[in-house]
Amino acid sequence: MSISTQFRKFGSHYFPTRVYDFTKLEERMAEKFKFRGDDVVVVGFPKSGIHWLLISLREMYKSDWGIYKVGDKVMEPLLEWLMWRDDVALPGFHTECRAQFHSRGPDAIPSPRLFRSHLPREVFPLKQVKKKGAKVIHIARNPKDVCVSSFYYYKTFFDGEWEAPWDRLVENDFAEGTMLYGPYVTYETMWHEAGLEDNVLHIYYEDMKTNYRETLEKMAQFIGRPVTVGDIERTHSTYSSISNMKPSQISYMPFDNQTGSFFRKGVIGNWKEKFTVAQNEQFDKDIVSELHNNGITFRYE
Repeated sequence: MSISTQFRKFGSHYFPTRVYDFTKLEERMAEKFKFRGDDVVVVGFPKSGIHWLLISLREMYKSDWGIYKVGDKVMEPLLEWLMWRDDVALPGFHTECRAQFHSRGPDAIPSPRLFRSHLPREVFPLKQVKKKGAKVIHIARNPKDVCVSSFYYYKTFFDGEWEAPWDRLVENDFAEGTMLYGPYVTYETMWHEAGLEDNVLHIYYEDMKTNYRETLEKMAQFIGRPVTVGDIERTHSTYSSISNMKPSQISYMPFDNQTGSFFRKGVIGNWKEKFTVAQNEQFDKDIVSELHNNGITFRYE
């Protein structure tokens, strides 16, 4: 089944039909959310390193966040839940947390709250964030590695329903945008138009790989909550390598090592093992050059 059949376009982006209530999208339900001044939202295109960043923030602040916790399971509330269909049921802890989110309401989550989101900027309640003084950390990753990581992830996300070959994703779906929250170029261009004046900090996956400690310090300064040198060093020694993370740290998601996983190699430039020369040249023409024209550059190795 082609991945493009799993999506419907709303505005400039494609949303998965299996979870979204498009009436709620049309009603701009996210804009009705009541933020607090100490809220932090981590947002990013799927497979850009959002979970690595969230785990880093949890460790740096010793898990002193308003998130869902049951035993050793933790989960940041997802803003997208405001616009999901009522009948959506994902495996395990995810459904339990979402039920709490709707039954008790987000106001029941203690401050400071930490949220996550993949929402494109055009449906993200950025004006409400700025008005309340909340903070958004946007993480971005080079599109070639995102494309490869997405290929393996979709095998899990669509429960084996998606069997399109790699060639179709890299040569058609990624460029055309018929994928989770695509088109990638539009997604990143819109988010990069926001800046510190909008309470948005841009973090790059490649910088986390090569300058992890500096990235932690930059986020702490932006958030405005004090951390000690020990907090920074502890987080750096534990999570400066994505290989140290375990699936249990995002225990709300299903894992299948035969079809896909959240944590793969995580290296910069892994795309070289998957792209053909022709695919790379076409990708540069369709994606990389357009990003460059919009003032967005990445490191690809």
